[in-house]
Amino acid sequence: EIAFLLDTSIKELGDDSASAALGVFQQIMSSRENLGLLLSDMKFCLGLIDYFSSMAGRLCGVPAAAKKFLARKTLDRSALDEITFEPKGPLSKVYLHRVIGILAMIKNVMEVSSLAKDAFRL
Repeated sequence: EIAFLLDTSIKELGDDSASAALGVFQQIMSSRENLGLLLSDMKFCLGLIDYFSSMAGRLCGVPAAAKKFLARKTLDRSALDEITFEPKGPLSKVYLHRVIGILAMIKNVMEVSSLAKDAFRL
């Protein structure tokens, strides 16, 4: 299945493989004439963006800061100023490049397919 190929290449392989897989997936999505299939493809792509966003968030310490935020009984400016992010490590540029690549692919598909625009809206 093509979604498995994209998933594996974008998560596990290098930049060239990820870029090639995104190109193939873009061509497939651009040629789709079935709204259901496009909707499935779009959900899959948004799921990949969520995956990389979550990874970046964990590296930046977002879950720990969110727990501190939710543990507060009252929220005032001083309480918010006390909550700090404690990054676990440097943010990987790979995650950002992958998200940018997926978003660019979705943009390109929507530019050539009105059906893709409908799938994105749904």
